[in-house]
Amino acid sequence: MQINSLIKASVLAIFGLVGPALAENAWETIPDPASLPQPALSGTAAIGGETVYFETHGTTGPWIIFLHGGTGSVLDWGSQVPAFAEHNRVLLIESRAHGRSTWDGTPLSYDRMASDVIVVMDALGIESAPMVGWSDGGNVALIVGINHPDRVQKIVTSGSNADPAGIDLEILKQPPYSTPDDRF
Repeated sequence: MQINSLIKASVLAIFGLVGPALAENAWETIPDPASLPQPALSGTAAIGGETVYFETHGTTGPWIIFLHGGTGSVLDWGSQVPAFAEHNRVLLIESRAHGRSTWDGTPLSYDRMASDVIVVMDALGIESAPMVGWSDGGNVALIVGINHPDRVQKIVTSGSNADPAGIDLEILKQPPYSTPDDRF
């Protein structure tokens, strides 16, 4: 009987100590991305009446293109850019309705965003490049690869979804996704 009481007390003590750590929201434990270094070049590409923001980092080596996830911006790549820019020219593109890119209110689609990537590549004279995409950026990279296989050397994606029907859009109204300037 004393052993059971001791086990029960130990379990309660462990949960009493661990409980607050388990109650912490997961997004509160993830550090913000590192700040991006000063870009070698930044600007916008005009597409119809809209503009798509881009910036480049590094001045030598082959191109590599990074595409952010939904509700993100080029700032999402702050932890990766410095390492890649040492030996590559890195292109970061902000999708329509994200960051400094404009949006005319017409429905967004991965096809439109993929076309925007091609327009920016053309504006910078990039024939083809590897693409790294996170979440929506991965979907965009895959569509660029499908529609323009000659423009993509390799694709690396993380968190991409082939069918967004399974996404609970209500989650975008909660931290860490919600923002004061939420356009979705």
